[in-house]
Amino acid sequence: MAKIYEGLIKQLAFYLTVVFEIALPPVVGFVVGSYADRYLGTSPLLSLVLLAGGLGASIRRLLLLKAKLEKER
Repeated sequence: MAKIYEGLIKQLAFYLTVVFEIALPPVVGFVVGSYADRYLGTSPLLSLVLLAGGLGASIRRLLLLKAKLEKER
């Protein structure tokens, strides 16, 4: 019974990692860009640039996770 839960917890941890890898970098990039835009008066330039950077980071991390998963199988 413990092995079943161990595998389930491992899968849950992996899926939560994927969710955070997708959602967090673009949100953080946009929030940091918004504050930088307010401070520097460049609205919405830095928000969009850092949002795009966050999206790129998300895609990169997802590709690395995919490669790791394929390597384990």
